[in-house]
Amino acid sequence: MLKGLRSRVILFQSVLIAGAFILTGIVLYQMQKSDLLRAFMQQAETTAAVIRRQMPDNAADAGQMARGMKLTGLSPLFSRIALVSRSRTLAGDDITRDIPARFSARLSTLITGCRPGVINMSNMRLISLVPVHAAPGACISLIVESNSAYLMKKLLLLIEVLGSYIGLNFFIVTMITWFILDRSTIMPLRRFEQAVEGVSSGDYPGMKELPAAAELRQIVRAFNTMTDAIQTKEQRLKNTIQELKETQSLVVQREKLATIGSLASGISHEIGNPLSAIISMLETVKADAASRVNRPGQGTGGAPDPAVDMIVRSLDEAYRIDALIKQLLLYVRQKPAVLSSLPVKALYDDVMASISHSRKMQGIGVTADIPPELTWRTDYEKLRQVLLNLITNAVDALHGQGRLTVTASTDRRQLVIEVSDTGEGIDTRNLDRIFEPFFTTKGAGKGTGLGLAIVKNIIRELNGDITVSSSAQAGTTFTIRIPPA
Repeated sequence: MLKGLRSRVILFQSVLIAGAFILTGIVLYQMQKSDLLRAFMQQAETTAAVIRRQMPDNAADAGQMARGMKLTGLSPLFSRIALVSRSRTLAGDDITRDIPARFSARLSTLITGCRPGVINMSNMRLISLVPVHAAPGACISLIVESNSAYLMKKLLLLIEVLGSYIGLNFFIVTMITWFILDRSTIMPLRRFEQAVEGVSSGDYPGMKELPAAAELRQIVRAFNTMTDAIQTKEQRLKNTIQELKETQSLVVQREKLATIGSLASGISHEIGNPLSAIISMLETVKADAASRVNRPGQGTGGAPDPAVDMIVRSLDEAYRIDALIKQLLLYVRQKPAVLSSLPVKALYDDVMASISHSRKMQGIGVTADIPPELTWRTDYEKLRQVLLNLITNAVDALHGQGRLTVTASTDRRQLVIEVSDTGEGIDTRNLDRIFEPFFTTKGAGKGTGLGLAIVKNIIRELNGDITVSSSAQAGTTFTIRIPPA
């Protein structure tokens, strides 16, 4: 597009420049032509004056002298020259015979009246008549015909020089015009075109360097204003879409909570009470059996009793169901926050004390970077539940080897806690779902899928935020941010 524009502009300017040069050439040509004709007439006057000074006053003597004069080679501007009196040629060429009929009457009138005059018969062919002796009863006039070949040669030489001059100047002016046009218009327009193409592809670079031309500067300023407005509105639209997604997710989450809440309430009453009775009876049977036989695998020589083993397994499953019911109730029931200023390091120590004796902690290195003086006003029990769930998940991901790192700090008036592990990481396809209720990547019977959902709910209750970053075989980091209560 810009190449075509540049070609059209240069063509238009070239036509204007060429027209100006041609017009200048025509004017110079006419001026030179006028100068040559003027020089021819002046030369005729000069020749007549020279002859006039040689003429005596007596008409007869003047005529006699005129007949004896040699009139050749007087000037290259003349092709023929003659002295005439009453249409009779006294000396030189008989010019009057070759005059076309349409001009002969005027020439006769000038000769008879003894008057000067010029007859333009054709292009650069002129007849000049100048009286040289005007005595009473006799008039002698000088008739000069222009050397049209010589004059045309002069004009052709001028045309050749003008042509070279016009061509050279046209080339120079065209190159200068092209350079100025390219620097002042085409290059800014090319950058403008690239900026417009960037906008069409979703990039908003704008134009930082303003062009020299005032009109282009106004266009670029308007374009930059437009791109800034588009970028601002696009960012607002993205924020709105993100807010809508979060609102939609919150609505879906609340719908799930309502459903789970109804289910949990029914389970707590319909299943919880019978389950408590079953657990109580199983514990009684287990205690009674333990008084008669040893625990499976730890006998003193006798074989394990299959009935006792079944009782122990049944009791473990009952405990698991009871824990699931408690987690469901914890997930759907929001207790009011109990606020207090707590040392974050003491909270961490409390959590680690509850899991440090677990066999899962064996072979795992633990690093904690928590300033002892760091305190924060929040709900102690809820934050403890969050930290316990995150650390437990990290320990499960390490499988008895690797490193667990817990850090705490403040940033922009927020408490920032990071729990990192060097485990197997989370598949990127699952990152958007890990906070969903009942979603788990653990094997069957090893997780309820409510731990992180509970963490998300608690953090939301504390007006905080939780994010996760993970990559396969490189570990996972959970970051929570909690504002002061």
